[in-house]
Amino acid sequence: MRLSLRAPLFALAAALAAAAPLQAESGNWSVQVGTAQPSGDAKTWVGSTTGVSLDVAETYALGTRDAVRMRFGYSTFKANGNQPEVIVLPGGAGTVSAAASTTNELFAFTYGADYIWAASRRVYALVGLGVSYVTATRKGTFALGATGTATTNYSANNLVPTYGAGLGYQFSRSVGLEVRWQATALRAQERPIDLTSAGLAAPGKVQFAKQGINTLSLGLNIIF
Repeated sequence: MRLSLRAPLFALAAALAAAAPLQAESGNWSVQVGTAQPSGDAKTWVGSTTGVSLDVAETYALGTRDAVRMRFGYSTFKANGNQPEVIVLPGGAGTVSAAASTTNELFAFTYGADYIWAASRRVYALVGLGVSYVTATRKGTFALGATGTATTNYSANNLVPTYGAGLGYQFSRSVGLEVRWQATALRAQERPIDLTSAGLAAPGKVQFAKQGINTLSLGLNIIF
């Protein structure tokens, strides 16, 4: 079976279903460790901080040049800073744009399939499709003007589709280098926050706008 990079991404699932039962015994396992840079809306959450990425994968050959790789990935970012926050006050009292000293974290667990096409014995390209469980957390002290301050700890998360593309270079059969761009998102949502430290008995809310979470990673690939 052969697929080209122009084939629809849904063909990945069909290729896997056809290839995995026949070639499971010959699958090659690999581990990839690298660094990642956020882009898009992700930079408003964690700035330009460098994150860590870790992938574990198994590859099934489809032919002499193409393969399907099942991968489980994890990436994480953490940044400290001073960022504003829009807090919805309880009882219909409106909103407050609060100054904040924050520690922000962003991490994602991803499971999906890559279609790999080898341009030569060393160079390959890939496209990928999967699902990601994305979580953004914030711990902060918010100044609410005359209302006082609030110390909060909250998170937003969702399960969303993800897609990506990349290029790789194999130095040998067991060692390679791969660059990968991946895109996912954090949906719009609200999260309650405790405002008792600011003298308010009822909780407030923090509103998350939809955010595109894009990352560019560079990893060392070890094949077993």
